[in-house]
Amino acid sequence: MGIYIKVILGGAHVSILPELSIKDKNVDVVVKGEGEITLWKIVQALEKGKDYFHIKGTVTKKKKLIIVNPLRDYIKDLDTLPFPAYDLLPMNTYFEIAKQSPYLMRYPQCSIISSRGCPGDCCFCSIHAVWGCQWRGRSPKNVVDEIEFLINQYGIREIAFLDDSVACFKGRIEKICDEIIKRKLNIKWSTPNGITHWTLDEFSLDKMKASGCYRITFGIESGNLKTREFIGWKKNFSLEQAKKVTKYANRIGLWTISTFILGFPYENKQSINDTINWAINLDIDFAIFFLLMPFPGTKVYEVFKKEKLLNFDDLLDPSGKEQETRFAKLGAALAQEGCPTKYFTQEELQSFLTKAYTKFWKARFISFLNPIRVMRKIHSLEDLGYALKIVFAGLTMKINELKHKEFTAHMISRVNKDDLRKGIYASKSTK
Repeated sequence: MGIYIKVILGGAHVSILPELSIKDKNVDVVVKGEGEITLWKIVQALEKGKDYFHIKGTVTKKKKLIIVNPLRDYIKDLDTLPFPAYDLLPMNTYFEIAKQSPYLMRYPQCSIISSRGCPGDCCFCSIHAVWGCQWRGRSPKNVVDEIEFLINQYGIREIAFLDDSVACFKGRIEKICDEIIKRKLNIKWSTPNGITHWTLDEFSLDKMKASGCYRITFGIESGNLKTREFIGWKKNFSLEQAKKVTKYANRIGLWTISTFILGFPYENKQSINDTINWAINLDIDFAIFFLLMPFPGTKVYEVFKKEKLLNFDDLLDPSGKEQETRFAKLGAALAQEGCPTKYFTQEELQSFLTKAYTKFWKARFISFLNPIRVMRKIHSLEDLGYALKIVFAGLTMKINELKHKEFTAHMISRVNKDDLRKGIYASKSTK
């Protein structure tokens, strides 16, 4: 007799489309929004053999009836949650995979999330389905307690903050830095998910540098004012302020990156070129250009639908026929290939992407010939070694561009698959 295992899904996709997700015959429960308390309630009910069909934060099904329950209130005090159960995870495997990245200064590296949600209302963002529209942060002490635990338990030497908005309120990031400095933790850290430029100033950047930050990613996204308004940003999110902050970050020796998005539905040639040229003229070391992916459930997806540029709704129904074929089509559509806009085809958008990287790297090659720019980054042998790694990574990306005759954001993180497999197998053998 086989064992029947309950299948429970959570995350952004099912929180956006819970009723469609529960139609999948393989799924028993969908958890909407924040999942810890809801999942705990489900497990308690299953252990006691009780009914779980009316637990807040779930969508379930009873025979052919779909039961949609109210959303559970968000956890106000995130400090009440324990740290992740790292001991239940294959940490060595994660450490080996991280070693494949040329962008880390130290190993082993681990990521943490110090807050949830974002007060912003960006049209392309899907996180509100899970975390809501309010920002909630863990206390600086709690955040640094976790960092210290990772150092002591796993020998972690570098941290990546993967918050959606780690510095959305002025002063918070400084308090975390103060706690790191007070405890004299020898750690390097970065913000690969991006950080809001409008809450930072010289004081906060100095604190970040002093506490071990060495690489900062800014989410500037567009250099065109109309596009920035379409994204949903307030006018006080000034591009001039972004220029001032990135310039100072470079002056004190931080490695600087900014992300940019091309392919909003109403963008024309001028607005896309504005973003490309802004990235080149901005004092950043690297730019990452993405083609817009209009995820279902976001505001921009509804605009694409309204303009009859795309419609994934039929593909999202798991109860339809040929599920694998339909999901493959959806995956291809969202896999950084861009979506047709009012003015451009996918192929034309890909050309803009290649143009953006080609122009940016040409300009940066010239700027990095300036010894002052490079020497600001180097204050130790560790800094020198990292700078050499970055140079090698840049040359590898240029070779990939020449090889494929185009440039995509995926090339920035591309690794050798054989080396990756070797890393995974090696970590398994050390258990």
